[in-house]
Amino acid sequence: MRKNFYQDQAGAYQFVMRIGLGAKLLELQPGKPAINVGTLDKLPGLIDSLIAAVRAGELDPMMMDALAAQGVMMVKRRSKAA
Repeated sequence: MRKNFYQDQAGAYQFVMRIGLGAKLLELQPGKPAINVGTLDKLPGLIDSLIAAVRAGELDPMMMDALAAQGVMMVKRRSKAA
């Protein structure tokens, strides 16, 4: 299992969401695959908020787009291997 957070050079913590078999990063904002958490003590609250958003279906469009893009990448890989 991968750790989904890291500390950047400025000392702030960043959280990333991965989706699908290829562990593609889910961008909640275009061009920003990480969520700036700030301090480590805020991480559990962020994770709880993301779980609630997933359960409410709020992230479904972004997740479907990411999975669709991953499907296209998998097709391209298979065609190169053949």
